[in-house]
This record gives sequence, structure tokens and C-alpha cells, in this order.
Amino acid sequence: ATYQILYQLKILTTAVFSATMLGRRFSRTKWASLVVLTCGVGVVQVSGSSDRAGASDDEDRNRFVGLVAVLSAACTSGF
Repeated sequence: ATYQILYQLKILTTAVFSATMLGRRFSRTKWASLVVLTCGVGVVQVSGSSDRAGASDDEDRNRFVGLVAVLSAACTSGF
């Protein structure tokens, strides 16, 4: 579930890349609505998830690798 939520950052990364690379200008209202949209998607996905607590060292390392992979995917999907 954590990975699904973090992957929704692609909404914001696409907007950021659009603003920086294409020179688009977004109003504060549009930025706020993008943040609210991303948070809303995260809330919906959290409500249906159940992550385990108390992970071992191997699981922590795997979780770190997964987080890096998901953040990379979210950033590259903005291109």
C-alpha cells in the first residue's frame, strides 16, 4: 500500500515537470488542487490497505529498495 500511495506522486511530478520544462504557469489554486487530489488518492488507497508492522532487517532493506524504485518510477512517469 505504501508503494501505491507513493506512486501517486506521479500526479505532482508531472505538474512540476510541466511547469519547469515547458514553462507552464499554474495558479495557486491549481497547485493546491493538485496537492489535494494527490492526498485524496492516497487516503482512498490507505483505507483499503493493511501493511504489516515490525519488519526484520531484510524486509527493511527490501522496503528501501522498493521505495527508491517507486519514487524513481513516479519521477520518470512525469516525462
